[in-house]
Amino acid sequence: MSDLTVSNSRCQCSGCEEFFNSLASFDKHRIGRHGKDRRCLTRHEMLEAGMEKNTAGYWVTARSEGGFWSGKEPQADDLDELI
Repeated sequence: MSDLTVSNSRCQCSGCEEFFNSLASFDKHRIGRHGKDRRCLTRHEMLEAGMEKNTAGYWVTARSEGGFWSGKEPQADDLDELI
């Protein structure tokens, strides 16, 4: 069971069940056309898009100084650290 919660600004995607720190980060992880090919980015795709999980465990729109990836570039094998 996760300790992450939703609030006015934090949300959880009902599709992929990931948690997001803001509506902007939630929106960034959704791609495609509504009613056609809309889907969630995979964790790997979110990393490639410059997103990261913050220290609280929520996805954010961009890497930040002192964040999870501070000082290193994420690699595909690093995904295990995000789970």
